[in-house]
Parts: sequence; structure tokens; C-alpha cells
Amino acid sequence: MKKIILLLFCIPTLFTFGQCPESVTDTQEACEGFTWTDGNSYTSVNYVPITTIGAQTPALFSSGPNATWTNVYTACVIGDGNNGAQQTLVINVTELPAGGANYRVIKTVANGNFFNGNPQPLALGLNTINVAAPGNPWGDRTVKFQFGSADVKFSTLSLNGSPVYEGTTQTLTNTAGCDSLVTLDLTFVDNSTSSTEVVSACDSYTWSNGVTYTESDYISATTIGTETPGLFTNGPNATWTNVYNACVIGDGNNGIQQTFVMNVTSLPAGGANYRVVKTVANGNFNNGNAQPLILGENTINVAAPANPWGDRTVKFQFSNADVEFDALSLNGNIDYSGIPTQVFSTASGCDSIVTLDLSFNASSSGTDVVESCNTYIWIDGVEYTESNNTATFVLPNAVGCDSTVTLDLTINYSSTSVDEQIACGSFTWIDGITYDEDNDEATFLLQNAAGCDSLVTLDLEIIEVDVDVELEDNTLEAEEDDDATYQWLDCNDNFSAIDGETDAEFTPEASGDYAVQVTIDGCTDTSDCYTVTITSGIDDLDAQYDIQLFPNPTKNNLRLSLEGIDVVDIMLLDIQGKVLMQKSGLLNQDMIHLSNYVAGTYFVRIITPVGSKEIRITKQ
Repeated sequence: MKKIILLLFCIPTLFTFGQCPESVTDTQEACEGFTWTDGNSYTSVNYVPITTIGAQTPALFSSGPNATWTNVYTACVIGDGNNGAQQTLVINVTELPAGGANYRVIKTVANGNFFNGNPQPLALGLNTINVAAPGNPWGDRTVKFQFGSADVKFSTLSLNGSPVYEGTTQTLTNTAGCDSLVTLDLTFVDNSTSSTEVVSACDSYTWSNGVTYTESDYISATTIGTETPGLFTNGPNATWTNVYNACVIGDGNNGIQQTFVMNVTSLPAGGANYRVVKTVANGNFNNGNAQPLILGENTINVAAPANPWGDRTVKFQFSNADVEFDALSLNGNIDYSGIPTQVFSTASGCDSIVTLDLSFNASSSGTDVVESCNTYIWIDGVEYTESNNTATFVLPNAVGCDSTVTLDLTINYSSTSVDEQIACGSFTWIDGITYDEDNDEATFLLQNAAGCDSLVTLDLEIIEVDVDVELEDNTLEAEEDDDATYQWLDCNDNFSAIDGETDAEFTPEASGDYAVQVTIDGCTDTSDCYTVTITSGIDDLDAQYDIQLFPNPTKNNLRLSLEGIDVVDIMLLDIQGKVLMQKSGLLNQDMIHLSNYVAGTYFVRIITPVGSKEIRITKQ
């Protein structure tokens, strides 16, 4: 609904002017229309706003020659027959940019050269700039007005008394008896709005307007197709399927404005269009452009001709019969109102139309399927310990009607179990704890297959494997256990098993490093490596070969000297017997690199076919 705001105060009373002539600005806000003191009604269609020099460039103005003079208005040029006549430019300035703005006059003189006038400040209000005719005119001349800012706002502009730009103004007489130009600075705020309040009810519904509606007296929205024939007639083709006739020749309309308003509640997929079809002065039809319909209020204005010739025909054609609407009016007269409405005001004072979309629903029923553990308290407050599918309870449903709920209850029960485990040395259970002793007390709570508590008790047996070894007279002896099996390993041969050595005791035949693997009830562990040195082999080695390392002590590297043998293997050990390096196939004069090791005492074990020997070395 269009809202017209009437300005009731009297401009001459409101403004007191003290000089002639004078210019003032009347700033107003309106919703969709505004009636000013000049008696005219203005909308966004016919209101001519205040403009700027920049907005009229290029059009009334042209771009200036530089950044100082940004815009130019040309009054006359050589060759247009002006014969040097006086040029008078009048501009009504309504707002200046920060710091103001200047203008200057540019004109040609008798010799054809340009004369640049001095800059002059523009003032708020009417600025009259006269460029007098020469005392002795020589013929045509060029006169231009240059401006220093494109942001100068103005409402009127004229040259030599002829309007060039006319905003929305009126001329009044001030208290001094002089003309005063009043400019309307009108801002259109948000338009009227429409919304739909969707409600479902059982038997009746009392709306916020105090009216009670039932299904029998509430009428829902309709469609264009439903109202054809009736409010609408069939269209001329498949593109324009339906027509609303506003007026026709012979009904006495005399060409007045036609305003069609339809409140659309639903659009078909892909939307829908309308267009205006009207007769013109010669009696022919003019077909307007297609325009999209929107959800909510659609207001279509067909203005009266500027010079009415008599009656005319105006029609509104629509492209889809499935457009749904709940209100339709022509020129303020309601043609259809199928749904109750209320009119409120928005924050800006515009109309806000609220439409009631009311549907009626019956009582309903449903089943509440529940699974619970051991017991369940339902919405009726009863505690159930067994499955049940007969209990019922009445609730209001989503639309406020009775909803009968039937209980479908399955009762499941908690459970217990024992988790028996046998582990080697230690065991990490489901509780995240690592156990290294037998345990039959730990518990953990899980969910069983029915989703109820399942209490699990741990029954754990830890099997300990003893891998202690004693070395005496070149014999290695493991802790003996009747349930254990033994396998002796050669540490220097990648812990390979030594054939036949499966007893608790083991006496090596050659010097080396040895370990034992002990297995009890499927649990296996391996001892540390123990060094066994067979002294008889060392005597044979020294008797047959001359093997030396030098320099000793050394700072970084050792050189190997071999006599009587071509190749040896070596191991580097720290004083605890830990193997730090192993190398095979070393030749005479090969280097043993110690740069990566800290200063201290080490042993280099020389391994030959007849035995091994250790040489003590010092790294500085």
C-alpha cells in the first residue's frame, strides 16, 4: 500500500529570508510518495533529485583540462552565431565539498586568443555569473565556465534565462518581499513490506486482530488460473496465458493512471512475468517489456498520458496461471482478498502488511519405540521393568491438537563376564593399565550388544622368563627351569642359533660373544651377550701371527699391521664389553676410524681362524 506524506507546514513561515534573491533546501524523507507544499505528489519516478557536476559529466558538462579545473560548462563557441552577446550562467548550489570549490571564466578576445579569468569561490545558494558583451563586438566568441570540483551539488542550472537542469523546486516570496528558491531534497526510505504469518490450528484460531477463524470461514489463497475466467480472462497466446483488464475505451476512464496491486504468496518454478498492454493516441496497442513478478506485494503503475486524448485500454498480461496470490486491487479498490490481513507500520513509517496463512489439522497418533536397560520411566511417570507395547499417553502435537502416543518398549539387561589372559612378562588391558603380576581383581565397564552395562573382570596370569646367565671357567650357565627350553646364540653372527646347544649350560669352543634364548609356555626372551675368551687360542694366534695396532694412544685413527695373515675381522668394545663397531675383511695397513667416539679406553678384538685376541687402546 502506497503511503503519501503531506508536508503541512508553510514554507514562507518556516524560512525567514533576509536578502534577495535567496535559496534554501527543504530536506525530507518519505516512504513511497511525498506531497510537497507545491501541491504535487512525488515518487521515485517523477522526483528530480539534486545532482552534482560530476554526475552531469559528460552531459551538461565536459571534463576539464587538468586536476585544478576538473569540469567545464560551454556557454557558446565561435561559429554558433552568438555575436559576442552577454552570457549569464545561474547555478543553485545546495552543497559544497569540504574546503569549498572555485569557478573561473574562459573566453576568447578580439585577436582570437583565450583569456583566463581569476578563480572565484562558489557560494551556497544562487550563483549568478555574468560575462558581459564586448564594448565593440567583433563577432562570435567562445565562453566557458570552468569548475574546480566535480562534487559540487546543485538543483538548478540555467543559461541566459533558459533552464538547463531543473530539480524539484518552487519559488516563494520571503519576508523581505524577494523571490526565494526552495529545493526539495527528498530521500525515499525502504518501501512498504509484506509478510505472511503461517499458522496451523486444530478447530479454530484467534488471530492477533481478535478475530476467531474456523476452517469453514477462512479462505486460502487462490491462483490466476483459478480466477480465470472471472477476475482474469484467457491470454492471447502460450507466452501470455492470462489477462487482467484494468480499463477499456468507452468506460469513461479518460486516460487516468491505473494502479494494479497483487500480493503474491507463491511463484511457480522458474518464476513468472507480467507486462502492460495499452492503447496510445492513434488507437494502436503498445506492448510493454516483460517484468518479473516477485514474492510479496507487486505494485504496477501505468501513468496517465501527459496530454490525455480520451479513454484508453489498459491490460495486465501474465505468463503463468500458477501464480498464487491472496490480495488483488485496482486503483485502491479491492478485487480479491482471500486471506485475512493486518496493516502495521515499519520503523520508517511505511505500511507493513501481514497476511494470515492458516491451515487446520486433525488429531494425530504415533508410537514411541524405546529400548532401555533394566528399567524405564516413560512420559506417564510409570517405571517399567518389563517390555511393554500397550501403554498410551495423550500429548499436544506440533499444531496443538491431541496426539495419542503408544509405548513400544523393549527392556534389555546388564551382563558380566571374565576375561582370561595369559601374557609374557606384562599385559596392557582394556583399561589402559599395564600389569606385570597375576591379577584377578581388576574390572572394566563396557556396553553389551543390547547397549547395557557389561562388567568385565580380568583373570590374568603373567609368565616370567628368567634369562640370567653366569660365566665361570669359559662355561655359560642359564637359570635352570624344568618348563624351559634353551637355545644358545652367536652374538657375532647376527644372533644365529648354535647347532645342538640347547641345554642350560654351554661351553664355547672359541672366543666370542654368546647369548641364550629361553622359552617357557610360549614366552620367549633373550639374555644379554656375554664375552668368552679362550686363552689357549690367544697363544696359538700370537705364535702364528704378528698383529699390531698403532699409534696407541691415538687421537682419531688406528692403522692395522698384519704379518703371517692376510685378512682379519675386528670388533670395537667399550670397557663394559658393549660392541660399538664391527668390520669384516680388513687387510694390512687398513685404517680403523675412531673420530666419532669420545676420548677414553676401548678394546679392539682381533678375530682370526685360530682364535681371537683383544688389544687395549686409548683414544686421546
